[in-house]
Amino acid sequence: MSWRGSWSPLDTYFVDDAVEYGGSAYMAVAISTGTAPPSSTWQLLAARGADGAPGPAGPKGLNWMGAWSPAVSYSAEDVVQLNGSSWVAVAPPILALPPPDARWELLAAAGAVGPAGMDGAQGPAGPTGAQGPVGPAGPMGPAGPQGIPGGQGAAGQSVTSVVLPVGDPNCPYGGTQFSTASGLGYACSGYQGNSGGGTLTSCSSGQANLAVDPDNCGTCGHVCDSKMCVGGQCEIVMFLTSVKYAGSALGGVAGADAKCQYHAGLAGLHNTYKAWIADGAATAPVSRLNRPTLPFVRVNGAIVANSWSDLLGGSLINSFSDEAGGSYSEVLVSSVPYVSVAFWSGTSSGFATSATCSGWTPQGGSGFAGRIYFGAPAVLQDGSAQVPCGYALSLLCLEQ
Repeated sequence: MSWRGSWSPLDTYFVDDAVEYGGSAYMAVAISTGTAPPSSTWQLLAARGADGAPGPAGPKGLNWMGAWSPAVSYSAEDVVQLNGSSWVAVAPPILALPPPDARWELLAAAGAVGPAGMDGAQGPAGPTGAQGPVGPAGPMGPAGPQGIPGGQGAAGQSVTSVVLPVGDPNCPYGGTQFSTASGLGYACSGYQGNSGGGTLTSCSSGQANLAVDPDNCGTCGHVCDSKMCVGGQCEIVMFLTSVKYAGSALGGVAGADAKCQYHAGLAGLHNTYKAWIADGAATAPVSRLNRPTLPFVRVNGAIVANSWSDLLGGSLINSFSDEAGGSYSEVLVSSVPYVSVAFWSGTSSGFATSATCSGWTPQGGSGFAGRIYFGAPAVLQDGSAQVPCGYALSLLCLEQ
């Protein structure tokens, strides 16, 4: 007997050839081509057995949810991808808390970066692009030759001037009175310096009220970004950066401060700004930032908190804004009736220094983030979550 495998209509079978067909085994008793068993040319060797009973149901599978998102509420056995690794949720619900976290279990770690491939051949030159916009105007050219002197002008009016002190009924903050044949005119000093458009030119002569003048608050030339001077001190401007930064790309506390100063400059603010961030006890926000008793305000002047203690532990009066003055909010969970925004802090609950992304450097790890809940009322909460350093968050910046 010669075993030929499964029967095929294309093959020729000879006596004693054996095949499988329909689960049974047959042996040829005559030469045939294209005649399937059972037939007169085939003899049954072994019939197909009966079907067995169904096996038990397999275990429940996992739910692939794609890339992790702060806007999704995850349940147990949901699987997400973050920074090249996959994680499975082991305890619901999980609202806006990314792995690694006690409620996530690593399923598959990100693989190592492979070696760089060889450079490909240079491709053909692309088509010529559209004409770009007109460039900025060039520098002013040299002065032309002096023109021919004009004719004698008409005789001008005689003008006399008198300096007016602070408290004058026509110029409450001082100024100058001009007298001509046509009558009197006034050029008054006021509160329109760097915070509004003009200058208070006679501060050194005592014409500025240093207790309330936002352009000369406490000392001549000290401008209040908040445009509010109380008792010779400026109300404090604070904002969240409109751009988010990875914790591993901040460049330390100094780099975070520099980014705050950059955003303050974009908004036309004058004074020094530092980030609410730490990488050690000496650099904790409660240690290195000014803690005035005056109110903290948004860029547009709306009060956020009446004092440092209210900022840390009380209810905020208004939500925060970005450096442009717009209301800053980020919807995290659609089913929860509040919105919030996270910012890098490096401090846990109680504002003590904790995880700081290895000093906010590319060495990575994780870092603590604070969160501002814009509810009724709004609340500043530090150490709300420990976040992977590759994730991008805002910075909270305060005027110093």
